Amino acid sequence: MKNGKIDKNIVGVHIRRGDTYKQFQPIYKKHDMKLKTDESYIKDMNTEIKLNKNVKFFLATDNKNSFDKFKKLYKNRIISFPQTFFTQNCSPNNCDLMNQYKKGQHFAVIDLFILTKFKKLIGCYTSGFVKFYCIKKNITLASYMDKHKQNTI
Repeated sequence: MKNGKIDKNIVGVHIRRGDTYKQFQPIYKKHDMKLKTDESYIKDMNTEIKLNKNVKFFLATDNKNSFDKFKKLYKNRIISFPQTFFTQNCSPNNCDLMNQYKKGQHFAVIDLFILTKFKKLIGCYTSGFVKFYCIKKNITLASYMDKHKQNTI
């Protein structure tokens, strides 16, 4: 941000790998919903670099491994809101995250509103963040999905 204005060279990136990734797999499979792969994020981010050599990415994620991976790949192109990452208690036999208090939600809310300030968002159509972005930008989820042909897992 410079002089109160968002830098036009920043693209928002939302990577959800926490509770959604773990808990909702059975629901996703039942309804044939897909999560976006890391490879798909990388492809989309590399496309943005080809379009604009000055691009930077505001990375919003709830997963330290994802943050570290993308920071290693894109180094000084990654910016983020400083946060602490928390691990939810989830085992293969018991993954009832809905009844757990999720620490760090205040970071998610900050990320959510920051992401709406960018002209572009790279994210997954199953994410509430993408849906909120579409509402704030007055675009349909269908048009977002068409524009961001997604490779999913």
